[in-house]
Amino acid sequence: LVILASATFAFIVNITEADSGVTVDFRLSSLAAALLIFAAICIVLRFTLNKHEFKEKKLRNYFLMLSISQLAIALAIIYSWNGTSGTVYELSQLLHGNIKDGFGSSRILIWRKTLELVPEHLLLGGGPGTLALRLDVNFSRFVAETGKTLATTVDNAHNEYLGILVNTGLLSLIAYMSAQFVCLFKATKSAKFSEFCGCFACALLCYWIQAFFGLGLFLVSPIMWLIWGLLISSFRREKTTAVVDIEPVQD
Repeated sequence: LVILASATFAFIVNITEADSGVTVDFRLSSLAAALLIFAAICIVLRFTLNKHEFKEKKLRNYFLMLSISQLAIALAIIYSWNGTSGTVYELSQLLHGNIKDGFGSSRILIWRKTLELVPEHLLLGGGPGTLALRLDVNFSRFVAETGKTLATTVDNAHNEYLGILVNTGLLSLIAYMSAQFVCLFKATKSAKFSEFCGCFACALLCYWIQAFFGLGLFLVSPIMWLIWGLLISSFRREKTTAVVDIEPVQD
């Protein structure tokens, strides 16, 4: 409900900045009305189902359908977005098939240039950390306050998986992603018996999704490896832990 209220407020309130000041307009669009109706349905369900008890399977199916419906609604909103800038606008253009190099802070350009280097050393890559020597992507920006132009070169693929592919090769990427899938598969089984497995697996999954746009910085990556190691150790603990039922001895 908090998320719905925030989204509704964002669609209802229209803020315009000008030299004379800031103008705030309130208008109820069809999208905002749909969000309000959805929020009302959630409130009714909240009080209607308050004292009901549900089996685990029904709850799992309910949250699965809720997640799918929310994803569908989010995609529909993004697809019909009428903005002209920002992250949502870029996502909307991607859904329409319009891809520009400047999207994602120029990540599309960086990914395209990095992919062009992959066939040169497909299996083993160009070597750890060698992308900076091979990639020719430069950016410059004029700073009016100082009167100087700042220039920088790109030394990171801005995608950890793409960085592994270009630096250490396809074999390395296959091994890395195989380890991910195996650990997640084991975590789904062990999460029923250990809360730690579920927590570690969710944390890793969030990082691995973010890694599609991340830099793999040394400030963050060690934490991911530590959590990964804790997840694997929780698998071993589950194997060595046995539950023994001791029946009382009768005289």
